[in-house]
Amino acid sequence: MDVIFFIARLTLLFLVLLKDVYTATPQTYRMEEYCQGEISMIMGDFHSGKLVFHSDGMSNCSVTVASWYTEPYIQFYFEDFEVGTDDCLRDKLMIKDGNSVYSTQITGLGSKLCGSEKPDDVYRTFTRYLRIEYETRRVYPGTPVHFSIIFNAFDVGICDSWEIRCDNGRCIQDEMNCNGYNPCGDHSDCKLPVGSIVGIVIGSLAGLAIVMTVIVVSICCYRRRKFRNMPSQGRVPNTTTGYVISTFASHPGAIPSSSNPWYSTGHQQVLLGTAYENSPVPPMPPAQISSQPEK
Repeated sequence: MDVIFFIARLTLLFLVLLKDVYTATPQTYRMEEYCQGEISMIMGDFHSGKLVFHSDGMSNCSVTVASWYTEPYIQFYFEDFEVGTDDCLRDKLMIKDGNSVYSTQITGLGSKLCGSEKPDDVYRTFTRYLRIEYETRRVYPGTPVHFSIIFNAFDVGICDSWEIRCDNGRCIQDEMNCNGYNPCGDHSDCKLPVGSIVGIVIGSLAGLAIVMTVIVVSICCYRRRKFRNMPSQGRVPNTTTGYVISTFASHPGAIPSSSNPWYSTGHQQVLLGTAYENSPVPPMPPAQISSQPEK
């Protein structure tokens, strides 16, 4: 039972550690559900997210992501990208640094994005807002349009106690550290890949489980041997052949009475197969010793 309880606690510890490794996984938001609206990190109480868009290309859609006041910038990158053809005649995507249609384009990105070639860099805003606009000129459904954007809030300057500092000078929430989504933008949040960290955690827990199992088994074996070597109640250790006869009175305080002084008429307790160590065999009663006639 102790071993089962130990394994259960070890499993719980493993799940907790895995939760810590994969903490702060970006929340997913479907862009088509927020068209012409805003996704607020403050209202949603989150610091990282994933914006997903799937459409038949028959309607325009624009969404603004608003960051925190304490972390007033947003970094983002594309996870996948498929927006019409390369000529941008029917479909195009525009990413802006601000919350209006007149906001400037994101530095490093073109004025309009289309085709199937995914932008590979990590980009950032210089305001609290990231605006995503999809425009279409289709007159009938065609190839589906889809893309996904991973984004998170960050700050620059002196990091707070609940933040970690990236090599590029950005400050991100500590809970996003090593979440596998490159929240720093330069992979400096986690020196080891998440897979390696999980491997280390599993290996460490497996080693700990083996050590603790050996300890528990050793303790159980020791206790079992100790129990076997303990004398039973009412028994005398160091067995030899022979018998030990102990006499008890029938009533407390009464003196045993018997015509034979070697035995009493009271209750007799016979312990077979036990004797005190090196104790002599009791002599035969006088009544049983045959007398030899004199010659």
